[in-house]
Amino acid sequence: MADAKSTRLKDRYQQEYSEAQKTVKRLARKDKWVYMKDLASQAEETAAKGEQGSLHKINKQISGKFKSASAGAVKDKQGKLLTT
Repeated sequence: MADAKSTRLKDRYQQEYSEAQKTVKRLARKDKWVYMKDLASQAEETAAKGEQGSLHKINKQISGKFKSASAGAVKDKQGKLLTT
């Protein structure tokens, strides 16, 4: 009897988890779509202004090849932060 109860609970929890997972994925896709639409409108604005550098940066973000310029601090052999 206890085994049947745990199986039913397991099935119910699995169903709830699946529904929650579908909801999260759907919302993530929607958020990504809104973000890409915003980037596209920013690209249009920068193209109209003639800002080629900003336009190139936005295009790299849209294509997925954007990497942040902050690679981290550079330190010497003694562990001191190099500023020059």
